Parts: sequence; structure tokens; C-alpha cells
Amino acid sequence: MKSEFQALLRDVAAAKRTGSVSGSAAAEPENGISAEPINKVFSLLFCRGKLLGCEYAGRSGAAALTQLLDAQTMVKVRWFAMREDALSNTEPLMPPDQLLFLMEGSAFDAPPNPAPDVAKSTGSNMLKRHAAEVFQEFYGDGAQDRVNRIFSGLGPTATSAELADACSKALEPLLGEGMAKSYFKKFH
Repeated sequence: MKSEFQALLRDVAAAKRTGSVSGSAAAEPENGISAEPINKVFSLLFCRGKLLGCEYAGRSGAAALTQLLDAQTMVKVRWFAMREDALSNTEPLMPPDQLLFLMEGSAFDAPPNPAPDVAKSTGSNMLKRHAAEVFQEFYGDGAQDRVNRIFSGLGPTATSAELADACSKALEPLLGEGMAKSYFKKFH
């Protein structure tokens, strides 16, 4: 069902549809209390393909969307069309291209390179620690994996500036270009 959910989101963005997508998705158990994933409801609101809002697992906005896209299973996904004029004056959370970017990933979502240690210099080590802290705020438990994929995807010859650019690109769909770059400007 997750692939159907992603196909639906691609269609909504590409066809610039207006309406809502709702259903439930398996969230990771909180604090390891239960071994079973917990299904939680989600809701996404679109106007002309632009994401206006997202609610999932007690979160809203970009944090909810990130957690929803990382969910392992989706059930009962439904599309409800709406009139554009009902939502036209609502400020969008993100444009369609940013949503597609988050869904599809990019070079930093490539399979990890088996290189033993990409970050050999002190500057790269500092950048890697900093990126992990920043990503933890936005991606939660998946932060370190994302950072590792960025570093391994660029290889051992990447400069600190190239790595910082890749890290800021990973945050752009959530924060916009200026804010994402501000987190890594000291590494340029």
C-alpha cells in the first residue's frame, strides 16, 4: 500500500489536484514499549498540488510529513477531492517539487558505500557530528543514517564545502534554501 500512497502523492503533485489524502500508517513504537508498530491516522491537505498541511502521529507540518514518509506500512489510504476556492487563500507548506524531492530522495538516499571511513579529516568529522545534531531535530531516529548516506554517497575525496552543500540540500525541502544553508555556512 505504501507504493500506492506514493503514486497517489505523485499524481496529486503532477496533476495539481486539490483535496485531502487520509488513512493510517504504522508508526514506530514509542520508547520501545511495544514490539508491534502502532497504526496512527494521517491527513494531508493539497491545493493545486501544493501541500498545505500534514498531520500524523501527534505532529504537524514538515516534521509530520517526514515521519509519515518514513512509515513502513500504509492502510486505508483515501483521496477526497475539494473545490479550489475553499483553500486558495491558505499559505502552502511546500510546493509540489519539494514534496516529490522528499519522496524520491536524491543522491544522499543512495545505498551506503562500504568505504570504512569517509570522514578522514578533522573538518569532515566536525561537519558529520554537526549534521547529525541538526538532522536529529528534523528527521528524528533516522538522522544518523541520512548523514551516513550523504557522506558515503559523495565519497572520501569530497571537500567539507561539498559535504555541507549536500547536507543543506537534504534540509531544503523542509526549511527552504536560505534556512537550510544557514545551518552549514561555517563549513564553507
